[in-house]
Amino acid sequence: MMIGRVLNDRYEVVQFVGQGGMAKVYLGFDKVLNRDVAIKILQEEFNDNEQFLNKFKREAQAAGKLSHPHIVNIYDTGNDHDIYYIVMEYVDGGTLKDYINAKGKLSYRESINYALAIASALGQAHKNNIIHRDVKPQNILLTRAKRLPKVADFGIARAITSSTMTMVDETMGSVHYLSPEQARGGYLDARSDLYSLGILLYEMVTGKLPFDSDSPVAVALMQIQEDIVPLREIDPDAPRGLEVIIQNLTAKSPNDRYQDTLELIEDLKKVRADFNAHINRIGAEDTSPTEKIPIIRDEEIEQVPKRVPLENNDNYDELREKDKKKKNKDKGKKKGFKNLPLKMKILAVVLAVMLVAGGVFAGTRIFAKEVTVPNITNMTVEQATAELAKVGLKAASPKMKNSVDVDEGKIISQSPKQGIKIKTYQKVEIVVSSGPADVKVPDVIGLQQVEAESKITNTELVVKVVSEYRDDVKKGEVFKQEPSAGEEVKQGNTVTIYVSKGENKVTMESLTGMSLSDAKARIKKLGLSVGEISYETSSRYSKDVVISSSPEQYEEVTVGSSVDLTVSKGKLQKKSMSIDIGDYSNSTGKRVKVEIVYVDPDGGTSTAYSGRVKDTDIVNVTFEGYGVGYYKVYIDGSEKGNGGIVTF
Repeated sequence: MMIGRVLNDRYEVVQFVGQGGMAKVYLGFDKVLNRDVAIKILQEEFNDNEQFLNKFKREAQAAGKLSHPHIVNIYDTGNDHDIYYIVMEYVDGGTLKDYINAKGKLSYRESINYALAIASALGQAHKNNIIHRDVKPQNILLTRAKRLPKVADFGIARAITSSTMTMVDETMGSVHYLSPEQARGGYLDARSDLYSLGILLYEMVTGKLPFDSDSPVAVALMQIQEDIVPLREIDPDAPRGLEVIIQNLTAKSPNDRYQDTLELIEDLKKVRADFNAHINRIGAEDTSPTEKIPIIRDEEIEQVPKRVPLENNDNYDELREKDKKKKNKDKGKKKGFKNLPLKMKILAVVLAVMLVAGGVFAGTRIFAKEVTVPNITNMTVEQATAELAKVGLKAASPKMKNSVDVDEGKIISQSPKQGIKIKTYQKVEIVVSSGPADVKVPDVIGLQQVEAESKITNTELVVKVVSEYRDDVKKGEVFKQEPSAGEEVKQGNTVTIYVSKGENKVTMESLTGMSLSDAKARIKKLGLSVGEISYETSSRYSKDVVISSSPEQYEEVTVGSSVDLTVSKGKLQKKSMSIDIGDYSNSTGKRVKVEIVYVDPDGGTSTAYSGRVKDTDIVNVTFEGYGVGYYKVYIDGSEKGNGGIVTF
């Protein structure tokens, strides 16, 4: 039973949330930081499976490298008696899939906003050379309050290399969102994530998947072979620009898609600002590497219903007869040339010359030299022109684009990319940086930190967070920003936000069992002061050892507050003694009332014995105390003699 268990003396498993293919997710509580967390626990049957263990660890490593307001934070990982777990941010609003199912479909503006946030998160992953490989609405979690999206489940994420490939079936992404190259088992890069995002965007705005079937293999084949139904065929009123964005994202060839999230984000913002905005279709030569290790096997393809071929009703004899008539007609045309008027003969000759010239032109293209495209990114146009000329190539007219990362006047991207072979008559398209754009600083005062960061990064500005204790501002809320809202700055500039840490509080530690001097030092170290100290005897602790404190352990205490201590006077012990009553009486043998009172080192008194005995009897008395005390003897209410010493 996992509920109620505390992992590594810190994370309490509170409630079952859900289950995936290899792990279960629970709501948990971090007993150290006093906060709700999500705990993902690997299912026990996979503990000895090295592939699943590596996949589980890779999720934590991949997401743990990333810090972004739209990526679920990873807090900790661990192993407690062969229970492998990941502790992460608890996002309490369900998944984007749940939200789509509940609403049927989302509005165009809401869908664009979600796509922008997810693209921004994927862009952060891609900058860190990580591709997600399983982008789908089930892996997009929403916060309950603002329904802010957060990308989760980097379980099959991989670092991008020059030869990144899909894994085998066990780590394949969900088939409805697979890119064609992923379905084929081919090489992957960041553009595969963009394809999956395109399918997700299509699902958001239409409420349905573009490709669906009872057979996963059939769906994978559709991803490879078929185009999606254009958005405006489903809704003629849909923004044309959004339709083009989806087509750019879901192109079969990676080269015909957006090459990075920055290009996508720019187009999404255009359409969000103006539903009538014009968006260009992307088209480029397919230069994907040779496909390897097909995931879709031949025997699986055989199981997929094949399309019925078109019937050929043409009669072969009829076709042959038509061909003969056509040849005879052409011969007649040649004979009739002599009988044409002079003007017609001149026109015919001119046309013939043009056809020959066209043939020569075509010939020059056919026999043009093939060369390898050099790398010209981050060069000026002048430098790039010279570099291309070395191999006999030219650049097309440059397209200008704002950029934070590339200096003004230098090339951001090129198509085809470095290493691709093309003919010398073909031109290399280039996009040149016009430097950062001017943007207005958004107003984020009063927003929660995550929402403020998202709003700032969406305008291509950098966020710097300064946290300060403020008694008058809720924890996590922005109370100041620099520059001020509405100021115009260049993209890439830094906006500093000041976030409240709430009241300056510390978590009280346990002082019980410490010596009084050590407890005082610890209180001072916590930024607190020593309050009232009271003493009492203890059955457990020796003299000058702390019995308890107020506030107690784990309580949140405002810095500067006082801590009261209860300290042991000494550890209580027992001692039995025999007392002769005759030493304190006339020894007449009559019965008397005897009371023996113990006096402790602080002058406190307690009755150790009370009863009626003969004034010649010996009574056994058990004293309880500490240090050195003494006792008094009372006979019939009067103190007799000097009592005696009691040493513990």
